[in-house]
Amino acid sequence: AVVSTQSTGKVPAKFRFLFPPDLCLDMATWAQDEPGDGGMMQEKFNIEPRQGTIQPGETLSLDFSYRHDGEGCDELPVLLKLSRGREIMLQLRGVTVKSGVAYPQIAHDSHTLHPVVIGADKAPIQYYELYNGGDCQLSYEVLPESLEKLREENYGCDILQCLQTSGRVAPHSIAQIPFVFSPLEQKTYAVEVPIIILGGETRKITIFGQGILPGEEKEKENTLGIPVPM
Repeated sequence: AVVSTQSTGKVPAKFRFLFPPDLCLDMATWAQDEPGDGGMMQEKFNIEPRQGTIQPGETLSLDFSYRHDGEGCDELPVLLKLSRGREIMLQLRGVTVKSGVAYPQIAHDSHTLHPVVIGADKAPIQYYELYNGGDCQLSYEVLPESLEKLREENYGCDILQCLQTSGRVAPHSIAQIPFVFSPLEQKTYAVEVPIIILGGETRKITIFGQGILPGEEKEKENTLGIPVPM
């Protein structure tokens, strides 16, 4: 995977990626499989370039690679050290799956929707993305019980609707599951939505949505850099 980043500063910035041996970490502590395979796990991950200097306004492309050599999941802590003492800890994760199976890749167990103004004439459609990392088609179903309970708790009003409760995801593709968030109050709503992967497990995603008052949308737009539905 290639990740591009741009320097918005006014002076050159030095960077360096530090792997566990550079940090004096015990690799066996981070091994996900058998004890003693930490060194082998580290060899599966690579970042190029590992260090360098980025000039003001310059865009840097970083190449993250992972060597697949057997079914399983590997994780590796890497520290990004920047000029002036700034540090960011990264957790690299690589997954290898069997041939001929679907693999729902859900990176986070929560999803935050864009804020919506209370009483908006037409609430926008927002999406939760489900990625299939396998080479076989994936079928899913969104269970509506928690959404129905939220409606009952709010005088029969649909606070959060799923417009497509089932579907299929082609291999190595993303499905966009559409939701409509229509808040009644100035608060943050949270609802746990189960997603069944047919032939597999059930994953629960907590969806957050914030209802805001008219007039607050400009403040949110300036903060988030995105327009707020009215």
